Formats: sequence, structure tokens, C-alpha cells
Amino acid sequence: MQKLLLFPFVPQIEQGAYKIAAFSKEDFVELHYHLFQDIYPFAGQFRKVQLMKGATRFCQVQFLNLYTSDLFNQLENEANWDSLELAAKRLAYFKSELNMLHPFREGNGRTTRIFLQEYTKT
Repeated sequence: MQKLLLFPFVPQIEQGAYKIAAFSKEDFVELHYHLFQDIYPFAGQFRKVQLMKGATRFCQVQFLNLYTSDLFNQLENEANWDSLELAAKRLAYFKSELNMLHPFREGNGRTTRIFLQEYTKT
């Protein structure tokens, strides 16, 4: 019996058939689209609504573009990590900041995990 893949695009990434080129905002958006194009009509589009989960308020819609530009500029200019400890700290920082950015209505966590996992391979 063949396994049903909920996200058939993940093996493409793992096998190198889909590559993230530059780890830019555009690549992050494209990855979200690639992962969720068959699931959500808003795949690859920034949300236009405010989001909260419990008491956590994610980035306000009016600041999404500014915050996104700043965060991806930081990632683009990130210095090489010279220790595992520094790598862990910086990855935790980018993961938490991308989580608080929460630019999409759904699929933020999966997109962020895959994006940062691929980033570590560069």
C-alpha cells in the first residue's frame, strides 16, 4: 500500500529537485507557494488579516512588509557562524522572528522549518 503524502513537495526539497536559491523574502514566499499551492488558495501570499493565537499577537499587517525586509536583510548579511553554539543561537533567533512575523494565514511553521533547515546547508 502506498503512503499518502500530505505534502508531496517536501521529498522534492529533500532530494534536491526543488532548491531555494538565495534565501531571500522572495524565496521564502515561493517556498510557501510550492508547499501549499494545492491546499490553500492564498499560498505564497502574505496575509491581509491580523492573527493571534491565544495571547500571542503576531506581526501587525501594516508592518509585515517593513519587518520582512528588515529580517531578510539581516539573514542576507549574516556572518559565518564559527561555533555550534553561535549557530544554535542565530537559528533560534531567526526561527522565533519568522514565527512572530507569521506572514501567511497558515503554514508558517512548516515553511520556516524547511527554509531554515535548507539555510543551514549553505
